[in-house]
Amino acid sequence: MDTTDLSEMQKLANRLVLEAGKMAFSMQSNYTIVTQKDEVDIATNADVACEKFIISEIRKIFPSHNIYGEEGGDNKQESDYSWVIDPIDGTKEFARGSKDFCCLIAVEKDGQLVVGASYRNSWNSVVTASLHNGAFLDDKRLAVSRTNELKKALVGMDFGSHKGLCDEEMAQHQLQIAKKILLNCYRIRPGWDDGLLLTNVAAGFQDAHIIMPNRVGWYDVAPGLLFVTEAGGTVTDFHGNNLANRDVSKGIVASNGKIHDRLLEFVEDYFDN
Repeated sequence: MDTTDLSEMQKLANRLVLEAGKMAFSMQSNYTIVTQKDEVDIATNADVACEKFIISEIRKIFPSHNIYGEEGGDNKQESDYSWVIDPIDGTKEFARGSKDFCCLIAVEKDGQLVVGASYRNSWNSVVTASLHNGAFLDDKRLAVSRTNELKKALVGMDFGSHKGLCDEEMAQHQLQIAKKILLNCYRIRPGWDDGLLLTNVAAGFQDAHIIMPNRVGWYDVAPGLLFVTEAGGTVTDFHGNNLANRDVSKGIVASNGKIHDRLLEFVEDYFDN
């Protein structure tokens, strides 16, 4: 890969998450709903405006690159590069007036994550990573924790909503995994914000995060997965395999690497039940 191109893409991604994040914040007080995805999940005019802005800026510099955005769908072109965009991750919270939302951008080359960037409004900071170059919170290099004992581990888990847990069987699967975490680890860190929890793993604020199968869109997690691996952590599906082809159907385990195999034991029978 041309490292100059990678550096240029990272610089652009960093600028765009910051500018789009601030644009979203400026629209928060008078947003309108443009799409009602379900009884709670929505897209606002801010989601649409921020994504359009990001795409327009990408097109100025990389007109031939593919675009995969939450609001705009998949725009395929003849390019090895794809930009993955979530203009406002946390729209439901954004709509309720919370400041804890973010803008997420990742870049893939031939399906491999090579750049990730996130601007979280409540942090007023940019988290960024590029392949083989590390992950950073502003200018501070991130590193996963050194925790190597489950009894000392803080493990995140997204419990989602009934939209993701659509039946009793799936709910029981997650509760069984959560029970194993509670009985073996120091504490479970439940949450709804996978972008935040993955960043927490990369920063060493927690030791792992588990995401249930088909719980998220690729644009929700792509930057955070790169943050974890570039900070020295490990990311696999529930079978211990590397993620490929934006496939989240087999779940995600992101950790500091030191407790990864033990966590896989907690989820290994998920698809057997």
